[in-house]
Amino acid sequence: MAYILPAAAQHSTLLARLGKQTFVDAFGKDNNEADLNEYVDQAFGESTIQQELVDPNATFYIAYEDETPLGYVKLRKGTMPKQLQGQRVLELQRIYVHQHATGRGIGAQLMQKAIAHARQQSADVLWLGVWEHNPTAIAFYRRWGFSVFGSHIFYVGQDPQTDLLMQCIIGATFRPANPLDHPTFRQLLVYQQLPVDDLSEAITFFVARDASGTLIATCG
Repeated sequence: MAYILPAAAQHSTLLARLGKQTFVDAFGKDNNEADLNEYVDQAFGESTIQQELVDPNATFYIAYEDETPLGYVKLRKGTMPKQLQGQRVLELQRIYVHQHATGRGIGAQLMQKAIAHARQQSADVLWLGVWEHNPTAIAFYRRWGFSVFGSHIFYVGQDPQTDLLMQCIIGATFRPANPLDHPTFRQLLVYQQLPVDDLSEAITFFVARDASGTLIATCG
């Protein structure tokens, strides 16, 4: 099992190398070489990483096995999609694992660290952007409770690509329903085209609400 430690300023060379390698491994075959090189040279240049490591809004964690770095996650506060305005949000900006280390649970450990960090920061929502043509990553995020709420354009070099925006509710509460919840979860069932004629007092309902109080799920 990997162990995960926060990155510090002295890790700029390590993170620049790790970031570039994992990005090229993930997207090299699906992108124009010139566009890819332009992006990685800018995004993973050591001077860029140095600036990010001392930025108080950015946080990096690195996953190691036997002192070998195999993956990392980058989180950033202060970025706010318009759809999430009014909430306390944290962006999961990057999460990558070395190609030869996939399938060993390192990505899951990094995601656990990201969610724990979001909770420590009292975030309501953890959000991210993922390329629309990356079904493996999209499925991974869905397994962790992320859902699509929008999209935006992300440039790889000069190539405009569509990223899906996904969110995970961090501050959700789950409790037994009370009479005041009934009209709302009835509306939710109707919206989902589920039957409501069989609702009765014999069914015990539970509701999940996000940090703003909005009903996001129910079960009975």
